[in-house]
Amino acid sequence: MTDERIIKGFISGERDSFRVVEEWIREIISRKLWVENISPEEIFSDVQLKLLLIFRQDSFVSSSNLKAFVQTVTRNTLIDCIRSFKRAKLRFKTLNEEFPDSNNQEKEFLQQEELLLFNRIVSHLGTQCRELWKFLLNERLTYKQIAARIETTEATIKMRVFRCKEQAIELRKKLS
Repeated sequence: MTDERIIKGFISGERDSFRVVEEWIREIISRKLWVENISPEEIFSDVQLKLLLIFRQDSFVSSSNLKAFVQTVTRNTLIDCIRSFKRAKLRFKTLNEEFPDSNNQEKEFLQQEELLLFNRIVSHLGTQCRELWKFLLNERLTYKQIAARIETTEATIKMRVFRCKEQAIELRKKLS
């Protein structure tokens, strides 16, 4: 089966093409998934979504090796998820220290669920939005400080954050 045929079949939902791509993705996930609380199925569905968008936009260069491309997207998605999970875990740890009533197992479970959902949402956002969230949540910068850092106006930053929030809300509706 040619790369072009696999891509067309994947876009149209053809079972054989889907299985070929699925096998390539699972090869990487089974080798690399050593972090607890990260579901292989989440990684798999995130990669599928990314590939579908890339293929529909006709962004794949046909001179490249399709299997290598799919596996690179899988590795990068997995790395993004692990990093996002670790950052969010630190944020929740800080919250638990501020509110020491974390002995409640149900509360911890719900926090873990929220954390996983948060990670999925962040991994689906564009680079610009992820960068803004990093400035706001990790570095705790003000709009004015962010604007100075990326050399734009404060109003532009406020509008970008607003749009990123809208995207995150829409993604939450789709993913939850």
